Amino acid sequence: ISAMYAGKTVTVDCYVSHNESAPIAIYASLEQEVNGAASYNRIGSAENIASGEWIQLSGSLACDATATKIVVYFESESPTASFSIDNVKISFK
Repeated sequence: ISAMYAGKTVTVDCYVSHNESAPIAIYASLEQEVNGAASYNRIGSAENIASGEWIQLSGSLACDATATKIVVYFESESPTASFSIDNVKISFK
């Protein structure tokens, strides 16, 4: 995502699901690069999701006004977990 969104607030709204054997958490996260250094922050999370269950994940976070790189991404607490995302809305205001 372009640095033209620096200084704005990013909002994420979506639904997440998985088919892992145990409940997991899924996160929407933000990577920002400021003065050549990357920082990582959580925008929102859906915790303790049972297999096959669809849960809404939403949240907002302010982007640094001097960010030169902005990346929104999704991750899980498990590096090998496979998950699905649906009805994704990402906005900057």
